[in-house]
Amino acid sequence: MSLTQLREEVLAWREANPLRRWRVKNKWTQGMIADVVGVSAQSIRSYESGHYRPDRGPMSLIAALLQRDVSKMNKEWTRWLNKRPEMAA
Repeated sequence: MSLTQLREEVLAWREANPLRRWRVKNKWTQGMIADVVGVSAQSIRSYESGHYRPDRGPMSLIAALLQRDVSKMNKEWTRWLNKRPEMAA
């Protein structure tokens, strides 16, 4: 896989983040979600980019915001994380 292909796959993967999909669909900013969840906008960016996974408290608030059961939200997040593109050896 070329670097360009990997970059495109990573961008597509990030766009598939459950929180990001909801946020874009509902026209919320990362700052608006951060205010509701009680974290920084940088934390929301880190969640959406896959650099960090929300802790229990923020995940519960994100699930409530998205009107999802927290256990289902955790499973959805795990499925998304497991699809992270990687450079082939």
